Amino acid sequence: MNNALLRKFLRSDWSPARLLWALMAAVALVSAPAAWAQTAISTYGGTAGTAGSTDSVAGPATAALFRYPQGIALKPDGSLLYVAEPGLSASTGQIRRITLASGAVATISLSGAGSALNFPGSVAVDTAGNIYVADTANHQIKKYNSSGAIQTFYGLGT
Repeated sequence: MNNALLRKFLRSDWSPARLLWALMAAVALVSAPAAWAQTAISTYGGTAGTAGSTDSVAGPATAALFRYPQGIALKPDGSLLYVAEPGLSASTGQIRRITLASGAVATISLSGAGSALNFPGSVAVDTAGNIYVADTANHQIKKYNSSGAIQTFYGLGT
């Protein structure tokens, strides 16, 4: 780092948080190109430029079609990847599951009153296998247990 840049980081009017942020940004800029050179980006699931909701039960995941995937979450044991898809209209959203070992893609069957997803934006999964979905247009956080039963975890849906 050159002296002029170092003097800028050490300005006396910067808060400790801003100084820390600036130093972390500088380290990231210096180290990022080497990391990027070693990283390959590839399509894991879906076909570029082709939208749809076709599962690929036997794999590979690239044979499945996705429509506007929004959020993803990896199961803590690393075996499953969950994908939130908002759908094309109200109550047509869904959660897809990719089995990483085989590449199989399946739509998760959701059951119970209020199970319809209205533009799910993100998804998370806990160690017990419960799936949490930000059901964006319903203004709710929904929880699905491993058998697919639904519970409105947060939000009144108004």
